[in-house]
Amino acid sequence: MCAEQDAKIEKATRPGKAISLILFFCISPSMTFHAAESFDRQQQGCRAMALGGAATALKGDSWSLFHNPSLAGASGSGGGVWYSPAPYGLGELSAGAASFALATDLANVTAGVTFSGFSLYRESTVSIGIARRIEERIHAGVAVNYCHLDIRGYGNAGVLAVDAGLAAQIAADVTVAAAVWNLNQPRIGHIVQERLPLSLSLGVAYEAREGITLAADLAGDLEHPVDVRVGLEYRPLACLALRAGASSEPGSFTCGLGLASGGVGIDYALRAHPDLGLTHAVSATLRLSADDTL
Repeated sequence: MCAEQDAKIEKATRPGKAISLILFFCISPSMTFHAAESFDRQQQGCRAMALGGAATALKGDSWSLFHNPSLAGASGSGGGVWYSPAPYGLGELSAGAASFALATDLANVTAGVTFSGFSLYRESTVSIGIARRIEERIHAGVAVNYCHLDIRGYGNAGVLAVDAGLAAQIAADVTVAAAVWNLNQPRIGHIVQERLPLSLSLGVAYEAREGITLAADLAGDLEHPVDVRVGLEYRPLACLALRAGASSEPGSFTCGLGLASGGVGIDYALRAHPDLGLTHAVSATLRLSADDTL
């Protein structure tokens, strides 16, 4: 049985692919096989990706459940799907997500799923969040995530992780926000348990004038340098958005565009890493209702 399983694994991981994966995880400062540094919920959605990940204070985004639970559903009910087929040219690292937000007078309820990896190593997360206005133009939110890790030949494990966020519109055109991931610092694994790291992001978004939004984030944890993220979004037309951004950890540049009409949006994003190459992603969103106030 063991010999048959080993043969299947060897067949599934062709030498060239296996070497590429090993090199990727060795040289990438932001990804590793260690579960404690995985389950990144901050990069979902093409808008955030195209803006260099500077999404902590962004309004009007279908993916706020993952970027900052306090803003989930703040722009009305709706949902979306996102997919990155081959990050850095490796199909084994494919990632995707889906989210939905229901905005009500009492609170905004959101749900989402994410996945990444391939048949030998796969991460998935199921998230449920709730956000509510606690003061005039101040929102707070929390999300509970079930994080599941499956490594063929080694078993699987799951754990509950809690995220939280806070956002405030301090001026008509300025929003500041903070979000924390893995607030309870859970441990995942059976024999060897690894702690999911507590990480924090501080962000600001400035609507400089009609059609232009500037965003900046500082994100990090106790084990890695602070990641500086900046992004610019320009809407020359009501139906078109052009985006660009950059991040420092790992150093990369991003860009993308979005098309929207009648509540339906299609977005594309590209990340360029100097060593690892290009990552493409696409997403589709549907807005069922709108609320322009934070």
